[in-house]
Amino acid sequence: MMLKEIKRAARSTVRRLPGEGRALTNAYKQLVVLRRIAATKLGAYGAASGIDPGRVYALDPARIGLVTNNATGQRAFDPRAERGKVYGGHWDRATQRFDDLPLAKAIRQRVSAEADWSKTEYYAGALAGAEADVGLRSRAQLDEHCEHLDRLIAAARAGALPTDGGAVSGADERYPFEIGVNIDRDGRYLFNDGTYALGVAKALRLPQVPVKVRVRHRQWMEFRNFMWSLSKGGGAATRAAHLYQNPVHPDLQDIPAAHSCEDRFEAARHAVPRRGGQLLDIGANLGYFCHRFEELGYTCYAVEYEPLIARAADRIRIAEDKKFKVITGDLFAVADNEPLRGKHWEVVLAFNIFHHFLKHKALHDKLVAWLKDLSVDVMIFEPHRSGERQMGGAYANYDEPGFVDFILSNSMLQRSELVHRCGDGRPVYKLWR
Repeated sequence: MMLKEIKRAARSTVRRLPGEGRALTNAYKQLVVLRRIAATKLGAYGAASGIDPGRVYALDPARIGLVTNNATGQRAFDPRAERGKVYGGHWDRATQRFDDLPLAKAIRQRVSAEADWSKTEYYAGALAGAEADVGLRSRAQLDEHCEHLDRLIAAARAGALPTDGGAVSGADERYPFEIGVNIDRDGRYLFNDGTYALGVAKALRLPQVPVKVRVRHRQWMEFRNFMWSLSKGGGAATRAAHLYQNPVHPDLQDIPAAHSCEDRFEAARHAVPRRGGQLLDIGANLGYFCHRFEELGYTCYAVEYEPLIARAADRIRIAEDKKFKVITGDLFAVADNEPLRGKHWEVVLAFNIFHHFLKHKALHDKLVAWLKDLSVDVMIFEPHRSGERQMGGAYANYDEPGFVDFILSNSMLQRSELVHRCGDGRPVYKLWR
């Protein structure tokens, strides 16, 4: 499925070639990526894709909402025999909520209301043999089991949990604080094993817990392979064979990225209004800034010229359960169409993008016209360095203060302030009315 989508994206790029010299180069790079994807689509999913079955992730337990296609709450895949495996099929079509499992509810009642274990639905089910995973034969054994759960709760409250999974100090080894998850076709996390640990983590609202990925869906694995291929060529890659931008999703963090973007985000978030509003990210790449600003309450729109990168950004958006819109195409074309047409922006992000519009007179004139029509309160602007080789022969090549003045003179923005100097020397400016 992913391969067909990417082929359509590449054809779309080729259809837009007339008059767009940059698209010609990028279309070629994208087609090279497609060949790599085709070679790995049915290939080895192990070391070539960076999978380490023993890798421990730090994950927000709130992200683990559903149980892997198993209404009983029993583990769906064997944590040892099937770890690191990739399966297709419909095992990821989950509907059972973890929070509705009897043990999860009992732990919640014990933590929030200090309910007696014996008064819970879980306790009654265990006595009746309905909770087969407990394997208890008497009330005394069940009471001892509940005492172990209490010790697990106490350790979690005291912050005495292991960061890599495993047994809790002073607790029975049968009660490790390790959570096994599976990743569905869309990149979302499904519960597999570790009911005790996840139940406690959710009840105490812990910010992060150690988890291990047992099984990945084949379609998600194809997307991982696509992202690895994308890091080797095309508009999402750097010369060092890294993704240009951090891909955000925890299961993609083993793919090297040139820019964490954290410093730019921190500079931007301190410079923009705290009330939220409409935010436009131009040249959004994989959408890192939209992820972060949506968490701050902004309604975000990501404009990305390259179809393959835009599709990757949208897949990551879905996996991260974000609402922002990814819009594919040339800024000057999409600005006149829905959903961007006529919008007022509280914030516009222009990180390292506007210099591309200085290389030819026609693009320069379009940038001037777009700026004059732009309705915005604050722009976060990162200019290029005028001495860069890529700007040789450009129609216009403003230096740092000159580029800032160019934007101010052609827009409703009136003031500027340098708010950050990046590690690579590039500046970040706040421009505002």
